[in-house]
Amino acid sequence: MNLKHIDAHSVHKKGDIKQLLKVMRITLFLFIAFTFSMMATNTKAQDATVSLRNTSTTVGQLLSEIEKQTDYLVVYSNREVDTSRKIDVKNKSGKVSNYLNEVFAETDIDYDFENNYIVLAKRANKNAVAISSMIEARSQQQGKTITGTVADNAGEAIIGATIVVQGDASRGTVTDIDGKFSLSNIPNDAIIEVSYVGMKSQTINTSGKT
Repeated sequence: MNLKHIDAHSVHKKGDIKQLLKVMRITLFLFIAFTFSMMATNTKAQDATVSLRNTSTTVGQLLSEIEKQTDYLVVYSNREVDTSRKIDVKNKSGKVSNYLNEVFAETDIDYDFENNYIVLAKRANKNAVAISSMIEARSQQQGKTITGTVADNAGEAIIGATIVVQGDASRGTVTDIDGKFSLSNIPNDAIIEVSYVGMKSQTINTSGKT
């Protein structure tokens, strides 16, 4: 009988290589997925459209409308961006990116889409530290985040209850399957209203609370 000799070291080495290749493929896939996700987010932001009442406005009013009509917050330094500058845009309605290109075309201000932020900065000052500082400062200005759980008298979670900031219906959310909710960027002294069909609404002052 002939027995074939198997080199255990060789088998182990091949197994290591296969495992390494598998890890590399997974890493590459995740990197590509992340890249496309970021590209999709930026594209969505740039393709968002806003409508203006007049073609004659100011930089500050334009930025305010962008924040009101999209999910993005505009971050900038008052020392770099003149928000009182009067501008005349071509159209009353258009993409965010088109307005930004038009308004800052002949200035030294450039823009970037960073997650939920649109960052305006001088081209010479565009670096990670400066952008991070501006985003952090704007986040602090925007207010706080509150979380909570909505339940009935028996302690059962209420699914789909509505939570809105009083006086600002655009800031709101609904509870999940566990009755939980989270509401971000609300004023520190905001009053929220909790409502659900067939139940009495309740208002809560969030001053000093999260």
